[in-house]
Amino acid sequence: MKKGNMAAEGVAEAALLQIIKANEALSSDKEALEDFWEEVMKLAPKSHAEAQLDPVLKGFKLLSDCIADINGKNVRDLENKFLKNPLESTARDDLLKITTTMEERYSATIQSRITENGRTLLWARVCRAGNDSFRKVYDIVWEETIANGEAPAIAQYCKLTSHVAELTSSPSILKQPQSNIIELYVMAGSIKPMFDKMVMEMGAEFQKRTGKRLKLSIPGVLKKTSRMVEKGQLKATKKGSVAGVKDVVRAMVTGKSMADVNVVIEIVIENHKAKKLELVRLKDRFIEAPSNGGWRDIMLNLILVDENGNKHICEIQIVHRLMLNARKEMAGHVVYNVVRNALEMMALSRGSIDVAALADFVPDLAKSDTLKNWLTDEPVSTWEGVTRSNDKQEVLGVNLGVVDPELKQRHRLPNLEELLFCGIQHISIAYLQQLVKDYQRNKKLMLDLTDVVDFDDQHIAVLADAGVHFSLDLGGTGVTEKGLDRLTQSSPDICVRYFKKDGWLSPKDLLPIVTQWAPVWALIRQADKKSAGKIKEHPFQNLREMTILNLFRCKLEGNIPESIGKCSKLTYCNLRENNLSGDLRSGTNLCFFHISRFVYRGAATFGDSVAHEVGERETRTTLVREPV
Repeated sequence: MKKGNMAAEGVAEAALLQIIKANEALSSDKEALEDFWEEVMKLAPKSHAEAQLDPVLKGFKLLSDCIADINGKNVRDLENKFLKNPLESTARDDLLKITTTMEERYSATIQSRITENGRTLLWARVCRAGNDSFRKVYDIVWEETIANGEAPAIAQYCKLTSHVAELTSSPSILKQPQSNIIELYVMAGSIKPMFDKMVMEMGAEFQKRTGKRLKLSIPGVLKKTSRMVEKGQLKATKKGSVAGVKDVVRAMVTGKSMADVNVVIEIVIENHKAKKLELVRLKDRFIEAPSNGGWRDIMLNLILVDENGNKHICEIQIVHRLMLNARKEMAGHVVYNVVRNALEMMALSRGSIDVAALADFVPDLAKSDTLKNWLTDEPVSTWEGVTRSNDKQEVLGVNLGVVDPELKQRHRLPNLEELLFCGIQHISIAYLQQLVKDYQRNKKLMLDLTDVVDFDDQHIAVLADAGVHFSLDLGGTGVTEKGLDRLTQSSPDICVRYFKKDGWLSPKDLLPIVTQWAPVWALIRQADKKSAGKIKEHPFQNLREMTILNLFRCKLEGNIPESIGKCSKLTYCNLRENNLSGDLRSGTNLCFFHISRFVYRGAATFGDSVAHEVGERETRTTLVREPV
C-alpha cells in the first residue's frame, strides 16, 4: 500500500477511535453522537483521489472501457427520453442499436478477460487492494459503534428479516418478465412514478410513527443501460438476458439507527400484507452476508403491478447513517466499480467469489505459492487445505491446521459448512469470540475440534453465551460435563459428537458419556503436559477400547478416575510414581495393575475388597516389588 493510502487510513482510523472513546459519554444522546461522528469523519481525506490509488487498482481496466467511445451524453439523453415517454419510437430504435453494439463489445471483452492466465491471482489482488481501503473502517463503525450501542434493535432486526424471509419463500415471479433490454426499460419507465410515490408515502408514514424525517434518495433516472448490458453479459443464465436486473427502478433510504431501519422494514412488511406490493427477495448484508469490503445494508426487492396488470421488480436499499457517512468520506465509488468488476468476472469464470474471501488466509499475495495451487486458476477443490467444495466452486470446508495453523487471520467465508482445527492444540478465547461474531448466523457450520486438547469449558462458555447453532465435534478436547451442561441450557438443539462411533447427539444425550469418560481423558491430558507423548500413545477415539494405559512417573495428582474400570479391554495399567488415590470400582480384565510402587498380578477384578486385601498383604507372593 502506498504511503498516501496508509496516511488516509491512519487518519480515518484515528477519527474512528475518537468516536469509540466518545461513545460512552454520548451514548445517552444519540443525536449528539451522530453529529459528532460527522465532524470526526471530516478529519479524514475527502476521497482516495487525494491519496495515490493503489497501483493494482489503477492498472485494472474496467469492462466499461470497451464502450467508452459510444457511452456518452447521447446515451444519457436517449435514456431520459425514455423516462419521459417510454413509448417514443425514435429513442427506442436508437437505444436498441447502441445497446446491441454494447452487447457485442462486452461479450468479446469478457470472454478474453475470463480466459487469461493468472486471472484468479489478479482478481484477488484487486479485491485485496480495494477491500483493505474500507474493511477496517467499516468494521470499526459496525462492531465498535453500531453493534455495541444498538444490540436490542439488532436483535429485533434479525426477527424482522426472518419474517421477511418467510414472506419471500414463494414469490409470484423471481425475475423480470422481460429479458430484452428495451422492453424492460419501457416497463421500468412506466412503473417508476408509481414506485416513487410509494417510497414518498413510506417516508410520510415513517415520520408519522417516529416524529423524524426519513432521508429518501430517489434517483431521477433509471439505471444506466450500459450497466444493464454489462450485467446481462456477466450474470445472466441466458447470455444477454436482463431479466435478472432487479434494480432498474430503485431508491435508497437512510436511517439514523437500526431502530429506524426496523421501522422501514415494518412498513414494507405491512404494505406487502396489504397487497400494495409483493416482497420477492431479501439481501441481508447487515448480519447475514456483509460485503467482502465490510459494507453493511439491507436490500429488499419488491413487485409493483401497473394498471394493466404488468409486474416489475424494484429495489429499496436501506442503510445506516453511520455506514453511509463512512462510505462518503472515504469516497468508496473510486474503487467500488473496479472491485465489483473483478468479483463479477471471478464469479463468471470460477462459479463463485469464495476464493476472494479465501485469500484472507494469505497475508502476502506475492507468496501465495506457499500452499499448493492457491490463487491459481485451478479448481478450488485442488487448493491445499480446502477440504470440501461444490460444483459452483463454493468453499464449504477448510482445514485451519493447514492454511492458518497459528490462527492469525480473520476470515469470513460466505458458504462455509465445516472448519477443521486439525493439529492445532490451542485456540485463544479472543480468536473464538471473533469467529463467533463472523459466523454467528451460519446454522450449517460444523467446528471439528477433535484433539484440540486445550479447548475446554471456558471456550464452550463463549459459544453458549452467543447462542450459536454450530455443530461441534468435541472428541479429544478438555470439555467436561460442566461445559456440556452449559450447552444443554443455551443451545439444546445443536448437534455434538464425542466418540465418532456414537454419531451426533444433543448436548443432553451426550452429557452422561462425557461425564463418564472426560475424567480418564483429563488424566491422560495431565500426563501429556508432564510427559509429552501420552496423547499419541492413547488417541482419544480409542479410549474405550484401549488395552494399555501407561502413565508411569507423570507427576499426576488427584483421584484415579472410576471410568478406567469401564475400559473392558484394558489389560495393563501402570500409574506408578504418581500421587494418586482411590480405587477402581468396577470389573476389568486387568492382568497388570501398577499403583504406587507395587504391581498386582492375575486378578480378573480389582474392586474395594481386593484393594483392601492387597493393602494388608504387602509381603505376600501376590505382590511383587518392582525395581525403581
